[in-house]
Amino acid sequence: MAVNAPMRIVRVELPDESLKTSRVLAGQRGNGYAVIVYFSRPADAFERMALEDELDIEFDDNDPMCAINRNTTLEVLENDIDGINATIDNAIENARVAREAAEEEDARLKELAKKLTRDLRSAAGG
Repeated sequence: MAVNAPMRIVRVELPDESLKTSRVLAGQRGNGYAVIVYFSRPADAFERMALEDELDIEFDDNDPMCAINRNTTLEVLENDIDGINATIDNAIENARVAREAAEEEDARLKELAKKLTRDLRSAAGG
């Protein structure tokens, strides 16, 4: 896999409760069901947040490559994969921007804390 390759869904799974027989027996109405998706690479914390917001998914706490959409269908994934990929690209870009802004603010705050400490020590005669 290329280092800068776009993140993509590379595998899907259905939990047992998503199978039609399970949904009927559980009295579930509607067409949506849970689909587990696996991404081509692990998502970092900023990417997980952005992807969860934009794709309405929840990442597995123990696997940054795995997430679940609790109300979709395999047909939605099949029929709109190009749109889903565009949403993934947008979420990853939003995550990059948010990460850079947070890192810049972290650096500013650290410098301000150092400056304030110097100023306070100087004012205290030390």
